[in-house]
Amino acid sequence: MSRKPEDGLMVEQSPFDSNILSNKNLDYFTEISKLLNRGENMKNLIFLILIIVTLTVSAYETDNYQVTFIDSSRDDREISTKIYYPVIENKESAREETFPKFIFGHGWLMSPANYTQLAEFYSSEGFIVALPYSESGLLPDHNEFALDLIFLVNALDFENSNENSPIYNLVSEEAIVSGHSMGGGASLLAASQSNVFDGVVNFAAAETSPSVIGLAENIQIPTLLFAGANDTITPPSSNQEPMYQNISSNYKCLVTLSNESHLGITDNDTAYELSLPFIRYALTNNDENKNEFESLLYVYSTSNQITYLLYSDPVSNYNDIINLEQINISNSPNPFNPATSISFKFDNLEVETSIEIYNIKGQKIRSMTIPEQKSNFYNLTWDATDQNNQAVSSGIYLYRLISSQGKVLGKAKMMLIK
Repeated sequence: MSRKPEDGLMVEQSPFDSNILSNKNLDYFTEISKLLNRGENMKNLIFLILIIVTLTVSAYETDNYQVTFIDSSRDDREISTKIYYPVIENKESAREETFPKFIFGHGWLMSPANYTQLAEFYSSEGFIVALPYSESGLLPDHNEFALDLIFLVNALDFENSNENSPIYNLVSEEAIVSGHSMGGGASLLAASQSNVFDGVVNFAAAETSPSVIGLAENIQIPTLLFAGANDTITPPSSNQEPMYQNISSNYKCLVTLSNESHLGITDNDTAYELSLPFIRYALTNNDENKNEFESLLYVYSTSNQITYLLYSDPVSNYNDIINLEQINISNSPNPFNPATSISFKFDNLEVETSIEIYNIKGQKIRSMTIPEQKSNFYNLTWDATDQNNQAVSSGIYLYRLISSQGKVLGKAKMMLIK
């Protein structure tokens, strides 16, 4: 059967699986035992126990089905998708209950079948999880995959209005975009291009083409990046760390999971537990969820299971230091050859800052720390060389004034002509 709503979306639904998928029982109490053995602060342990009780009580049973959506705006592109959802018993008499969307992109040469545990977990916690099969070949188009993730927000809204859909009247307006490896990079690409998402949570995100590192500055929604300390496929230093630094969100976090690999990261219980209060904060902007997330960061970091970087609300951190609207950064001459002077003025520069220079591909080629001085006028010279003192080629370059916590304080473009 095909369905074509007003916006041109068509759907071909295949028979869905009738089996109920069991929810994974996470070993929360093992973690409590470890902390007790270490003599951890009782206040933190009580807080963790309360979180665990809440998570355990709230879990749903899940089911899933597969459907093919057709995007008529892209030459009737077919997007086969696996959808996991919470099961509501006695749906007719149950309280009105809807669930946020959780759009997840798979890794390179992988498919939704590789993420069953993840999909079951998030659907059991009250999310409609959609995993597209598209771009699973040897030479995927990262941007098309990102557009698929964006498209699925609209597709799930259609499923919500379709009386024949298993998720009829179950889907809320809120949406999280997520992914692993290539799909993690695509999730950031999607968030950089569209405002349909409320937050980003991804796992071992990989650099993409076009460069998501270069485009990350367009992301302004809450973003949580998970990295594996033992990941040799997408090492944090060349993937998640520069993504984190470039994201412009006023709430972002990079969590590095100790002893975790590239493939095992999507089955990591610590990542699952940390992500839930973060997602709730992204969806509701409720400070209680934010505090819960940051408390869990503390608990797991003190037990050496994670390290993390956290950037929170620039208003509280920077209002007393600088007025962002007064920052004017420029370079002269522009265009230039062989060198140019980058200058800016701060009345009070009390945070560690640096100038970062990127090529047109979004690759960082040079970083220069701002030296301390008494004057409020700053001037640095760039001699058109990279971090290894090698001459760079002619072209357009983006440079940014950035704080030690990753906040972009000013940015501009310059052109090198040889």
